[in-house]
Amino acid sequence: MGIALKHKSQSGFTLLEVIIAIGLLGSICVVTINILSDQLNIREKLTNINSTQHTMDVVMSRISNDLRAAYITPFQNQSFLNLSYRPVVPKIYLKNNDLSFFTFNFRSLTKNSSQSNESFVRYFIDKDENTKKNFLYRVYDTDMIDNITKDHVGIKQTLLMDVKEFKVLFWTGRNFVTDWDSTSNDTMNRIPKMVHIHLATFFKSKVDNLADKDRASYDLDTVVYLPNSMGEIETEMPDWNEYKWK
Repeated sequence: MGIALKHKSQSGFTLLEVIIAIGLLGSICVVTINILSDQLNIREKLTNINSTQHTMDVVMSRISNDLRAAYITPFQNQSFLNLSYRPVVPKIYLKNNDLSFFTFNFRSLTKNSSQSNESFVRYFIDKDENTKKNFLYRVYDTDMIDNITKDHVGIKQTLLMDVKEFKVLFWTGRNFVTDWDSTSNDTMNRIPKMVHIHLATFFKSKVDNLADKDRASYDLDTVVYLPNSMGEIETEMPDWNEYKWK
């Protein structure tokens, strides 16, 4: 009695089919990686933008709050200042966008401190020695026994790094001016009605050594009204439609 043997045919992928499948899989992987990379780049850019905007808002708020509390004392009312102890007379001074003024906006970092809320503050741009980039600094001085523009006077704070531009203009009632000195003959004992502040900073870039003209930046402008401009003649408002930064 004979036994019949049955052979099962075995089917599989040919070499060509395997190569095609690997190629398709590789293409899908490349496309997926590119999509993920683009998403990560977009997320990084948005994070950078949000971080820059937040920092700029905080800095502009700091400057605005100081200016709103700016104050100068009429010469006939300076007897209470005790100038023998504090020889620096309250004033508002701006030259070459180096701004310093007397303000009542100081807040002590020490709990239950007996310090007064009055101080001199200064805002100015200077190049950082390590990064070679322009930084915006704030200096505050509560002693007020020496000129705040001197390096050893006051406590220095870094407000903004990699600054493109810092510009401050005072409204005279007719136009904006780049200089102001409340102790000079032209603006003696006067506080302007408002101040226009322009601040710009560069975004972070993965490309090093780019020229400033090729770097993206974020600009912020604001107008601050100074309520302590007592005794000032009412001034006209500028035509904001015609006024543009140059």
